[in-house]
Amino acid sequence: MKPRVVFLCTSNSARSQMAEGWLRYLAGDRYDVCSAGTQPACLNPGSVEAWLRSGSTSYITDPSTPQSMRRSPSTM
Repeated sequence: MKPRVVFLCTSNSARSQMAEGWLRYLAGDRYDVCSAGTQPACLNPGSVEAWLRSGSTSYITDPSTPQSMRRSPSTM
């Protein structure tokens, strides 16, 4: 089983999304990585633009809540 990394913040609209994307880009599939926010908001357009300019081949996802990050007992 891969180690799990969760980047948690308030809105999950900028920095946590980028941190998730960078870990995916730099570490490949060595980690089960996700990000979430306690009060998810729309992605920050400036962050999306910066991400696209970065040249990363990874992706950023729609904002999520911590509850949506829970694993089922069979995968823990």
